[in-house]
Amino acid sequence: MCHVMKQSFGEALMSSEAHMSELGSKFSKLCLETTAALAGTLIVTQIRYQEIQKKKKKKLLPRCIRGSKTGHQQLYWSHPRKFGQCSRSCRVCSNQHDLIRKYGLSMCRQCFRQYAKDISFIKLD
Repeated sequence: MCHVMKQSFGEALMSSEAHMSELGSKFSKLCLETTAALAGTLIVTQIRYQEIQKKKKKKLLPRCIRGSKTGHQQLYWSHPRKFGQCSRSCRVCSNQHDLIRKYGLSMCRQCFRQYAKDISFIKLD
C-alpha cells in the first residue's frame, strides 16, 4: 500500500510543480511544500500503523489467561461451597458419601444404622 501511496503522491507533486510553473506565485510554492509534507506524514503514519498491527498479532491470548499461574483446582476451590454434594457432610463422622438428608438428619447411612434406635426410628417390616 505504501508503494501505491508513493506513486500517487509523486504524481501529485509533479502536477503541483507544473501548476507552480504556470502561476509562478509564492502561494503555489507554499502548496507544493505542504503537499510534500503531507505525503511524508501519511507514509510515516501508514508505517506506524503496520508496526502497531504486528504487535497486536503477537498477542493471541487475552492478558488474564497468559499471565495467570493459578491452576484449575485452585480456582475451583477458592469459593466456599453452599450447595452441591461437596458442601454437605455427616454430622457424626464427617463423611460426604451416602448422606441421608431427609427430615434434617444429615447423617451418612452407616451412622444412621448405628444410631437409628437412639433417634427412635423403627423398622416397619
